[in-house]
Amino acid sequence: MNLNLDWSFFSWDLFSNFVLKGLYFSVELTVISTVGGIVLGTVLALMRLSEVAPYRWLARGYIEFFRGVPAIIVLLAFGLLPVAFPGLRFPLDPYGTVWAALGMVSGAYMAETIRAGIQAVPKGQVEAARSLGMTGAQVFFSIVFPQALRYIVPALVAQLVIVVKDTTFGYVVTY
Repeated sequence: MNLNLDWSFFSWDLFSNFVLKGLYFSVELTVISTVGGIVLGTVLALMRLSEVAPYRWLARGYIEFFRGVPAIIVLLAFGLLPVAFPGLRFPLDPYGTVWAALGMVSGAYMAETIRAGIQAVPKGQVEAARSLGMTGAQVFFSIVFPQALRYIVPALVAQLVIVVKDTTFGYVVTY
């Protein structure tokens, strides 16, 4: 039996050129957007829990806006910003545009997750730490945040899956 292996349905060159590069691009976008989203989400969550009213208002407005607008619309808007403002350029364009847009969207979702995790820590834990003479920062970083991570991690993993799915919209901006 003589098999001609010169032509086949599966082409390694095609696979390596398109599929592997696309997989690498999706993983890169996911990691950068998720890290940016966690940092932004932490800041927004702390602003939302702040006693300063303007911080709460700004954080709530940001979170409600970016959670209410679909990610594809945010990506399109960020992609069209240089058209509206001719001198505007994102660093590492077009990838920087996708990183910024996905990071801002995921940051809004992660802010609510982190805020809920912080608020889920029992008040007795905070009161006990304060009665030992710990400062507010010591209470937060030694008592509240480690316990809040237990509540936050499952929702952050779910958000990571959503970011992976949203990276497919990156073609809108890159092309």
